[in-house]
Amino acid sequence: MPGSSPTPFQTLWTLAIAMDAAYYLTGPADAARLVTMVACGVALWRPSPRVFGVVFAMSIVDWLVASPVTTNHGFTTLVGSALFLVIGAHGAPAPDRPHPGAVAMPLIAAVYAGSVLQKLNTAYLSGTDASCAVALWDQFANLPTGFAAALPALSLGIEAGIGLGMLSHRTRGPAAFCGALFHLGVGSNPASPIYLFSMTMIALYAAAWSTGPPLLPAVARVAFVGGVIVPPLARVAGLEIAAGILGWACWLVVIPFALHLFARFRPAHPAEHRVPSRSLPSAVVGLALLNTVPAHTGDRQGNSYDMYSNLLVDERGSNHLFLPSLARARPFSARVRVLEAEPPGAFVMSTNFGQRVARVELVRVLRAGGVDRVVWTDGAGEHTWHRGDPLPDEGITWWHLKSRRLLNWPGEPSCVDCQTCQVLRGPGA
Repeated sequence: MPGSSPTPFQTLWTLAIAMDAAYYLTGPADAARLVTMVACGVALWRPSPRVFGVVFAMSIVDWLVASPVTTNHGFTTLVGSALFLVIGAHGAPAPDRPHPGAVAMPLIAAVYAGSVLQKLNTAYLSGTDASCAVALWDQFANLPTGFAAALPALSLGIEAGIGLGMLSHRTRGPAAFCGALFHLGVGSNPASPIYLFSMTMIALYAAAWSTGPPLLPAVARVAFVGGVIVPPLARVAGLEIAAGILGWACWLVVIPFALHLFARFRPAHPAEHRVPSRSLPSAVVGLALLNTVPAHTGDRQGNSYDMYSNLLVDERGSNHLFLPSLARARPFSARVRVLEAEPPGAFVMSTNFGQRVARVELVRVLRAGGVDRVVWTDGAGEHTWHRGDPLPDEGITWWHLKSRRLLNWPGEPSCVDCQTCQVLRGPGA
């Protein structure tokens, strides 16, 4: 790979990793993320194989130990980092070698297969329908009941369709475009970790389809300044909303370029870019199994949780909903500490998306048994439920439990005037 000519995938992926590190940056002591941000900046201004190798290594470290990211996000980070290494060594597309899409597309298809399998597995093990295994994102939580109930199945269908569309050279273009729009739509909230997951997927799509417009490196540098350097400074200054708007605006600049890459790629010999059918089953099975490995997740207050799939994990970080539980077919158990100050055994629902899903999931957990105590907070204060008590009112919002913006971190508000309680519980809540 020429030192001065990074591939569009390397550029976009570096930007995604940098924004991930900046989003979860906790302060000067967070050395790993600071090193990642610096390495990404150097890679955008002075690209070289050695610097890209540092970015790759730091993204793996971030996936393994650092970020309170989702299982799917962390999994995509791992897959994307592997692609980063493969495509980085492979270099830009050329007539005498296969396009990087020949490597990227099977992996992207496997990511989708693993995601669908994980959600169905979650629904099976928890004894619930798919609506409790797929996030109803915030913007959909208050839609009419019928539509909201159909949304999880629609989400699974879209993901499965995109994954299948990746398998044929005739449908990869439309599938990649639809995938980018789909993830852009569900990840349009810059205050949510799923937003970064969405950008990661768009970077993966761009990897498979591009030689890239000449302005992309310059645009990426502008986005780095506005989306990586400025937001942490804005948060330190107490301008949390401004930080989110800046990050969102920067991606609005980059996304059209990423989408433009899809239209540029036209394989000269389509047969050369077909997915090898013999390797696909092993890739799907292997990556799907990897997608169900228990995740080590946490936040600045010691909570352990999986934010993407609405799963419950214990304080050790073990997730009882994944494939190892299939043989036991045991109901899931909630063992999640609310705060470090809480005594052991204080349990709470763990979700980051959608008041309705969180509420329904928690009530199902309580009905299934195995939970001794639940603590939650709403507009009326803190509440405690003990085994044997009547089930909590299903109209109560559980939004406060695990929303990243409402965790009452040091220096941040414990609640915002989002009117969630009024919407869910009616006037006077």
